[in-house]
Amino acid sequence: MTESVREDGLRPPTLHEPVNVSLGLDAVLADLPSYDCTIEASVTGLALADWLARYPRVPGVIVRDGGQLRGAIARQQLLEFVIRPYGPAILEQPVSALWGYLERDCLVLRSQVPIVQAMQRSVMRSIALLTDPIVVQYPEGDRLLDMRSLIVADWQIRGIETQARYERMQLQAIQNDKMASLGRLVDGVAHQILDPVGFIWGNLSHLGIYGEQLLALVDAYRDWALTQNQWPPEAIADLEEDIDLVFLREDLPQLLGSLRSGAERLKAIVGSLQNFCHLDEVYPKPVDLHDRLNSIVLLLQSRLTVQIEFVRNYGPLPPVVCYGSQIDRALMALLVNAVDALVDRATRAKVHAIALNPSEQPQIVIETCVELDPADHQSWATIVIADNGPGLRPKQRQQILAGFSADRQTVKETGLTATYHIATRHGGHLDLLDRPGGGLAVVLRLPLV
Repeated sequence: MTESVREDGLRPPTLHEPVNVSLGLDAVLADLPSYDCTIEASVTGLALADWLARYPRVPGVIVRDGGQLRGAIARQQLLEFVIRPYGPAILEQPVSALWGYLERDCLVLRSQVPIVQAMQRSVMRSIALLTDPIVVQYPEGDRLLDMRSLIVADWQIRGIETQARYERMQLQAIQNDKMASLGRLVDGVAHQILDPVGFIWGNLSHLGIYGEQLLALVDAYRDWALTQNQWPPEAIADLEEDIDLVFLREDLPQLLGSLRSGAERLKAIVGSLQNFCHLDEVYPKPVDLHDRLNSIVLLLQSRLTVQIEFVRNYGPLPPVVCYGSQIDRALMALLVNAVDALVDRATRAKVHAIALNPSEQPQIVIETCVELDPADHQSWATIVIADNGPGLRPKQRQQILAGFSADRQTVKETGLTATYHIATRHGGHLDLLDRPGGGLAVVLRLPLV
């Protein structure tokens, strides 16, 4: 039953408890219990003290004067005023007259403010105000929040966050172990592949020499027969026609060249796999970024479903001291992001039967150079990976930049976000630039020692 309004004009407080009592990491002040306890400044101090004594669970009261919010009076604050020598006599006056004694800085927050942020705001107050309740603004009116409820909720959220961080660390450790095992497996398989590839590569040169020697022997027999005025027997002539000796003589060098090219490509792919799967050492080491870029491009070309032109404009670039496998993952993420954008556009054009202009043909430009910052005399190894795709929409850019500025533990990492964190761990930078002709240019800068 709701109590009626008292003779002094004070209404009984109303406790508003949330329906959902379980708190998550994104919980807000509206998820906490609060009191609807507002008085007018015309109420006397004694009436207010009697009202607070009647409702001991209420942390204080909100004071309004003519509909305007004046502030809040905490229960402890009024009790401290009562025990003063002349406190009871002064309390006979209205709150508006006592406001000079009772007025204190009041923290007012919206109901949708996160609990963690509200706790940070509350502890920034002076020590004397740390236990004062908080005025929470709701659409239907102001309510009072007990500081103890906020502290308990913050503890709960901190515990949930700690547990979530622990679980993420466990999952990350498991994932790292899986990746390490996979890296060792791939490295072992690549090593096993290199053995027969090396055997083929080493014997191709001998095979070419043997073929040339056999053809020279055939020519020598033919020249000897001609000097003796003898024609080859019919069986030999038929055999030459069956094997098409003229075509064999022309095609054999080309065949050997194709085998040599295939062996070179297979050897390069396996070497790229070995480089990409190597685990990071305890300390960073000098890395040739051009070799890493070439290896990753070679791996990506094997998975392409559309023709993409890779233009490599490499400038003089010294070795960069870094963790090689982390930089490999960063470069792979940047190139995969560019490839995916171009493949998506080409696929949509193919589905809708739209012909691409020559300037729209898929192309990725990779540029490297050394930049010197005159402000701090720091040299940077700069890698620019630019594509002529559709670029980033404003919403996409906003989401990516939010991932850059947020804690990596609380954000689902995309390719660009993961690259940003790798770059910052190396003391570098990552910038997203719009190309004048369309597309996206990602600039990765790593410091040079």
